[in-house]
Amino acid sequence: MKRPPGGQAGRPAAVRVLAAAGVAGLLLLLAGALADPRQAAFSYLTAYAYVLTLALGALFFLMIQRAIGATWSIVLRRIAERVAGALPLLTALFIPVLLAWPRLFPWLDDAAPQAAGPEAAYLAPSLAALRAAAYFAVWNAAAALLLRWSLRQDAGGPAPAALARRQRILAAAGLPAVAFAFTFAAFDWLMSLTPGWASTIFGVYLYAGAMVGFLSLLSLLALRLERQGPLAGIITVSHYHALGKLLFTFLVFWAYAAFAQLLLIWIADLPREATWFVTRSAGSWAAVSALLVAGHFLAPFFALLSRELKRRPAALAAAGAWLLAMHYVDVYWIVMPALHPAGIRPHWLDAAALAGLAGSTAAFAFRRARGAPAVARGDPEYRRSLGFSTS
Repeated sequence: MKRPPGGQAGRPAAVRVLAAAGVAGLLLLLAGALADPRQAAFSYLTAYAYVLTLALGALFFLMIQRAIGATWSIVLRRIAERVAGALPLLTALFIPVLLAWPRLFPWLDDAAPQAAGPEAAYLAPSLAALRAAAYFAVWNAAAALLLRWSLRQDAGGPAPAALARRQRILAAAGLPAVAFAFTFAAFDWLMSLTPGWASTIFGVYLYAGAMVGFLSLLSLLALRLERQGPLAGIITVSHYHALGKLLFTFLVFWAYAAFAQLLLIWIADLPREATWFVTRSAGSWAAVSALLVAGHFLAPFFALLSRELKRRPAALAAAGAWLLAMHYVDVYWIVMPALHPAGIRPHWLDAAALAGLAGSTAAFAFRRARGAPAVARGDPEYRRSLGFSTS
């Protein structure tokens, strides 16, 4: 039987498969940690940063769209709300990162000069845990309030316009806090893997990548939900076109941030600052860098230039699937040279960690979505979103 438009988005069978993949991956990761704890720690951090950036990309998308009063994205809002709704689980899944802190930052306990001074004190596990608690509190509060008020609109509660104003005020006022938390989390958990290296644009670079990753995921989920029924007759070619244009915009922004970061450090030519790029431009890491240039920017850039591609849902989803893979390569390229500076060394724990975290997080998000409308019909501008056109 065909699902009615706006019905449930989750299927029990899919949830069970995702949950099984998540449990199996995490168990394999735990077993592998007994043999190679440092590799397991870095594999987990890579997969965790990948999945977390997708959830935070969804939160940024929601807040930006709300803050500017965009109406075209209302038919896609519930998908973003559900992806961001995985943040409570991701909060709990950060605990292994804290437990692996000595494996990720062994130089904090060294007697080397680079381990002394304010850097070591700043990254002390107790202070890092307190900051992480603050980051997650900000992210979870913003995502939970936006989802709660959106669902209250769908429930037919009073004053949907007032609830819409609340969401817009929260989005506009809360974006700086969410962005600052994201930036400092990027400094704490990723940039600090290379002792002594610093980049003021690193948070912007990671943010741009998170948005590219989430918008790519959104193109895939939108197509799947349209074909399964919940979005059939609701999402149109114009919505895909607008989504494709936004994806193209953030792809260019990601490339700009990456180039600006490289250019400034290249011009300064300071050994302390150049260390990060020197490692990633030597050995097999140079091939990964070239893959990012060609695969994360040049190929999708020319593909997404096409108006026709952006108006073909299957083609846009294919581009999204490719960019999702490239986003993982990007995160891997950020994290793994700290463990293997001589060159890339793929490990089965990388796949186990990715399956464990992606599977469990997706199952959690699908499970939370059961029983709720797949479309934000209660929004006062919902009908306007249905009639959106780019032709």
